[in-house]
Amino acid sequence: GLPTTFLELSILVVAGITGWNAWQTRSFRRGSPDPLRWPATALLVAGTAALAWSPDKLAAAGLWRAYLVEPALLYAVARFALREERDYRRVGGALLSSAMAVALLAVWQQSTGSGIAEPHWVPLAQRRVTAHYTSPNAVGLYLGPMVALAAGLLLSRPRRWQTLAGGSAGLIIGLAAITFTRSAGTWLGLLAAALTIAWFTLGRVRTAGLAALAIAATLLFPIGRQRLAAELADPAWANRRVLWRGSIAYLTARPKNFLLGAGIHGFGPVQDGFRDPRKMEPLLYPHTIALNIWMEYGLAGMAAAAWLGVTAVR
Repeated sequence: GLPTTFLELSILVVAGITGWNAWQTRSFRRGSPDPLRWPATALLVAGTAALAWSPDKLAAAGLWRAYLVEPALLYAVARFALREERDYRRVGGALLSSAMAVALLAVWQQSTGSGIAEPHWVPLAQRRVTAHYTSPNAVGLYLGPMVALAAGLLLSRPRRWQTLAGGSAGLIIGLAAITFTRSAGTWLGLLAAALTIAWFTLGRVRTAGLAALAIAATLLFPIGRQRLAAELADPAWANRRVLWRGSIAYLTARPKNFLLGAGIHGFGPVQDGFRDPRKMEPLLYPHTIALNIWMEYGLAGMAAAAWLGVTAVR
């Protein structure tokens, strides 16, 4: 049969019920204008077109469904269902509750060494927690946005004791769990989230000043320079640079590659052309969102994603 998961089936069921209710009540015609509709549609169209030149059509269809169709359905459900502030609070509370469960499991793994996915991450000197995932980076990918959400709740409603208690606990335990993953990419993502929150709460000038101060402090103090040098010397960063150079070389090798990318699920064959199997495992993506989108959906998808991001920020 058609490969699927319980999560995907749940999304389809919820979207179907929501669509039926909207049709019955004609409520899909109400509501404020949606500025994300057209950029999101453009990204969906670009991704759908990329199916045509994807090397593995079945695998590409699965990723197209998971990364484009289902998020679009969830967004439509959210637009229909989230109408009042209490609706957003309930969703935020549910997300933070799930994040707390993941973070507590990660903290427990750090303290006991039990349940970690790979044996070479168990020794204390190299310990990296994985929670219920197979990779420490997956823990960071989930907890990073949740920590940013907790910070946003604290800043938006600091006088409510429920928000103060829940947000503070989420921040402390979430940051501890992220620390135990040793995922540098997650910290970069949190830095970007902090700058975004500061942009909207402190203003552009103050945010730029704080960013400049943080960069200066990192470069001026020896401990900051040493930490930065250690991170850049890590083999993971060297592998990322190899991925980026190989991806850019592919995209700029021919006009067709530049315009169309490699297709959905097409990075694997591209990586095989430059990967040293002694130093790097096979990967599905070039580990940077811009190159990911360009590789998967082509230049049109890259433009649509940029349009969507700029519109969302505005």
